[in-house]
Amino acid sequence: MTPERWAQIEELFHRAAECDPKQRTFLLDETCNSDLELRRQVEVLLAGEERAKDVLKAAVHREMASMSFPLVGQTISHYRVLDGLGGGGMGLVYRAEDLRLGRQVALKFLPEDSSKDPGALARFEREARSASALEHPNICPIYEFGEQEGRSFLVMQLLQGHTLREIISESEREKRPLEIRKLLDLALQIAAGLEAAHRHGIIHRDIKPANIFVTQEGQAKILDFGLAKLSRGETAEDLKVDTTKKDAPTVVRHENAGQMTPDPLLSRTGVAMGTAGYMSPEQARGEKLDARTDLFSFGLVLYEMATGQRAFKGDTGPSLHGAILTQIPIPAGQLNPQVPSKLSQIIAKTLEKNRNLRYQTVSELCADLEDLKRKAELRSRLRRAVAVGAPVLAVVVVSTIIWSEKRQSQSTPSLPDLKLQQLTLNSSENPVTGGAISPDGKYLAYTDLNGMHIKLIGNEQIQSVSQPDLFTNGGVTWEISAWFPDSTRFLANAHSAGQNPSLWSSDDTNIWVVSVLGGVPRKLRDHAVAWSVSRDGSSISFGTNKKTLVKVKSG
Repeated sequence: MTPERWAQIEELFHRAAECDPKQRTFLLDETCNSDLELRRQVEVLLAGEERAKDVLKAAVHREMASMSFPLVGQTISHYRVLDGLGGGGMGLVYRAEDLRLGRQVALKFLPEDSSKDPGALARFEREARSASALEHPNICPIYEFGEQEGRSFLVMQLLQGHTLREIISESEREKRPLEIRKLLDLALQIAAGLEAAHRHGIIHRDIKPANIFVTQEGQAKILDFGLAKLSRGETAEDLKVDTTKKDAPTVVRHENAGQMTPDPLLSRTGVAMGTAGYMSPEQARGEKLDARTDLFSFGLVLYEMATGQRAFKGDTGPSLHGAILTQIPIPAGQLNPQVPSKLSQIIAKTLEKNRNLRYQTVSELCADLEDLKRKAELRSRLRRAVAVGAPVLAVVVVSTIIWSEKRQSQSTPSLPDLKLQQLTLNSSENPVTGGAISPDGKYLAYTDLNGMHIKLIGNEQIQSVSQPDLFTNGGVTWEISAWFPDSTRFLANAHSAGQNPSLWSSDDTNIWVVSVLGGVPRKLRDHAVAWSVSRDGSSISFGTNKKTLVKVKSG
C-alpha cells in the first residue's frame, strides 16, 4: 500500500469516526463512490475502534463494580454472589445464587461503614423482623435473615421489572401521563399490601415510588420495611434524624446491574424517620405515628402517578417540610385533564393535613378506588357498545330521558326520615368484604374471611352458607353478585383465594347459585363472572375471559 493510499484511508477514517454514526453511511457513500476497497478498509478500522471501546468500557465497568460491590464473586453462607444490583445509604443489594435450592435471590447487606452503627443495625434488623412476618403477594418476601463475619444480610425474592419511580419518570419523559386504568390497578395492589401490613400492626413509614416495585407481569410489591414500626406491643424508640440533610439514599432494585440509585430526598437524622418529600405532616413534626401516616404518603404517590409531578417541591429538607405543613397541592385534575374528578377527590382526601379528616383505614380508600374502577370499566363497556351498536343505544338513551322527564313531572311524595341500622357485628380481624340486600328487603347476603352468610334483617338470626365439597379445605374467596327477583336465591362468584381483587378474572372464577332455604350452593358455570339477573329471573348475564356478555337460562 502506497503512503498516498494510506493517507487517504486514514483521513477518511478520522472523518467517519468523528461524525454522527447515523451519518457515516451517507459519508462513505458520497466519498468512496465506486472505490469499494477504500470503503472496506475504512469500515475495518471503524469496527476495530468500536471493539476497542467496548473492551475499555467493560474493563472500567468491572473495576467500578468491584469497588462499589466488593462481595461479588464471594460465597456468603450458601449463597454465591454474582453481581451488584443497586444500593445506597440503607444497604447494598446483590444478585446471588442459592446453592442449596438452585435459585437466584437478592442479598441485601448493610454498607461496611454502617455495620458498626447500632442505629443502622437496629433499622436493618427491624426490616427483617417486620417484612418476614408479612406473607402477601404485594409485599416483597424475606426468605432469610443471616450474618457472615459480623455482616448482617437479608435474603429476598429477586424481582424483575422496574420501580414505580422509574415508570413515572418514563411517562414524564414521553410526555404522556400514566394510563388511568393502569394507575387504578397498581393503586389497588399497593393498597392491598399496605392493608396486610397494617393488619399485622406494622406501619411502613417510607411509602414512596422508589419503594414500590412493579414486576414484568404487572404485579406491584412494596419494598424496604427498614423504617417500619410495630404499632402494637413493644416498639423501639424512633431514631433521631437531621431533616436538613436529604442525601441518604435507600435501596432501589432494578435490572440495571452495578448502578447506584440514590434517592436524594431521604432524611436520616433529626426528629423524624422517612423520606422528606413523602412524609405526612405528623411525621414531619416528629409526632407519634399510626397507620394514617402511610395513607398520606400513599396519597403523594397517587398524586405523582396521576400528574407526573410531586405534590410538594423543595430543595432542602426544611423547605419540603414547610410545604407539607402549609401548602395545598394543585388539584390533580388541573395538571392532568384525564384524571377523573372522583380520583382527584380521593387523592385530595388522602392528603388532608389533619389526619382525622383523612381516610382512616386502607379499606376505606380501597372501597372508593374499587368504586371508581368499576365505573371506569362500565364507561369503557358503554363506549364499546356505542361503537358496535350506536342506533340501539340511542333508542335506549332517548327512552330513558323521556321516562325520566315523565317521572320528574309527577308530584314527588315527601321522603321519610332516613335512619342508620347496623346489620353486621364483625370484628376488625374478620371484616365484611361485600354484601347485597334482597329485593324484598328481608335478607342480607354478605361475605367475610370465613365465607358467606345470610342474615334475616330485623333480628339476630344469621345462617352461614355451607361450603361445597370443592372448597372444604379453603382456597376460595366469595363475592356476592346479584339477587334473583323472588329474593329466594342469589348469585355468587367463587374466586381463587389469596388473589388481589383487582386481579380477579373469569379464568379462575366460577358462578354459583345460593338459596336462602339452606343447602350447599349449586355451581352454574366455570370460568365466568356473574353480573346480573333478568327481571323475570329466567336468565343471567355473565362475562368470560373474552369480555363478552352472554345470557343463559338460570334454571
